[in-house]
Amino acid sequence: MLTLYGTDEVIRNVYRLSRGERKQPVTTTGELRDQYLDFLSGDRFKAPVNLGTEIFIKDPETERRLAAAYSGGILNDLDQTNVIGDSFDDEVRDRKIATARSALAELLTLNEDIAVVFPLVIHSVFLKQTNRLDNGSAAHGGSSSNAIGSIWLSLNDTLTQNDVMELFIHELTHHLLFIDEYSHNHFVYEEIGKKENYALSAIRGTHRPLDKVIHSIVVATELVTARERYLGHGGGELEVHPESHKILEDTLASCASVLALENLEKLVSDRAIDFVKSCASRCESLQAAREGSIDE
Repeated sequence: MLTLYGTDEVIRNVYRLSRGERKQPVTTTGELRDQYLDFLSGDRFKAPVNLGTEIFIKDPETERRLAAAYSGGILNDLDQTNVIGDSFDDEVRDRKIATARSALAELLTLNEDIAVVFPLVIHSVFLKQTNRLDNGSAAHGGSSSNAIGSIWLSLNDTLTQNDVMELFIHELTHHLLFIDEYSHNHFVYEEIGKKENYALSAIRGTHRPLDKVIHSIVVATELVTARERYLGHGGGELEVHPESHKILEDTLASCASVLALENLEKLVSDRAIDFVKSCASRCESLQAAREGSIDE
């Protein structure tokens, strides 16, 4: 989302989301953040909103309330509502927060767009354990449209700093898409929940509802773009995401699966279709560039 549409579009989306009946224009990102946090604090959202500048959450009650907000959702094909586990003890939580803080600080130095957008959009990062999903997999973290602006991480001790930076890019992308959907109404939820309308996910490699699939396509595209532009690696020896060539193959297959749906225009908006086409174009270009460098 960020590399596909740019920082200005993200800022416009945050403004559209949060402006309400406000008459006075906002003139700085700080004022926009205050307006955005005020909107998220309204009655339509149940998650606590962190109004401070320290985004890492240590308070157990705030953790609990944030995790509880993740339990809602229109579509829950993998029992995602039960994925967040118990709290860590204080010592473990502090150690994991230190790991996450170091990775985030490094990420913000590598890309000026993320340095602007991440502090604007993300107000909370909380660390809790993970439960295994019905399919036997376990999550490294997650995001929920019921808790816009908050990221959950579990952070296995085996993760590298590159893994954690990629997790932040991954989850930030979900939040940018949540915010974009408020302006552009991406999905017809009563239709995309039907299994005949599922498509192939770029991340999990299984057939899933289109909201999960299109999110996976954009996340995967942002990850491989970040690797090429500023992370400086191709994904080797990472635990969370596969190598870039694999992500590109899987994302292009996922794009083709979505675009092959005969009733696609009745399931998603033109904006969502544009996401898929833009991601396919980006991944084709990245794949061609990689193949060209290998041939040389």
